[in-house]
Amino acid sequence: LGIQLALGVAAEPLKAIVQGAGRALRVRAAVFRRELASNRALQSTVARYIHLLFAQHARTAACLRFDGPNGTLTVANAGHVLPVVRRHGGGVVSVGRAAGAALGMLVDESYAEQQLALAPGDVVLLMTDGVVEAVERDPRNMWKLMDLIAQAPCEVTAISQAIVGAVEEALGNR
Repeated sequence: LGIQLALGVAAEPLKAIVQGAGRALRVRAAVFRRELASNRALQSTVARYIHLLFAQHARTAACLRFDGPNGTLTVANAGHVLPVVRRHGGGVVSVGRAAGAALGMLVDESYAEQQLALAPGDVVLLMTDGVVEAVERDPRNMWKLMDLIAQAPCEVTAISQAIVGAVEEALGNR
């Protein structure tokens, strides 16, 4: 499909990739580059294809370690939605750094750890990016979710129900 050309790679080491049955069209690289540069529909199709291809290979993860005797939570994040802590005494904080790349995307990537002290009654929440994308207008932040979690009673079931309700409402309005 010309992914290498779209990404600016001059040569492809593979000779052919078959992704499905049917006919194929072969186009010279210069012709494809010229068409890609001027054709918004082709740009959109190639970008969507590349996104889906990468999404099949990229895996995110958040690794959490709870030290009960010391009451600390350690988080290392590999491109995943940040864990959120609803404090028993009120307030909500996200834990970790959002800067980590997805697993396997960078060679020798290391993931910084962040520690947070937990108190009895604090609730630690993990969620998928689908929750954030459904509820938030700008998925780079979680302001609406953080506010929703802060307003819910500090109890796992109540917080979960509030989040599910927000997702269902958001998806029902689309």
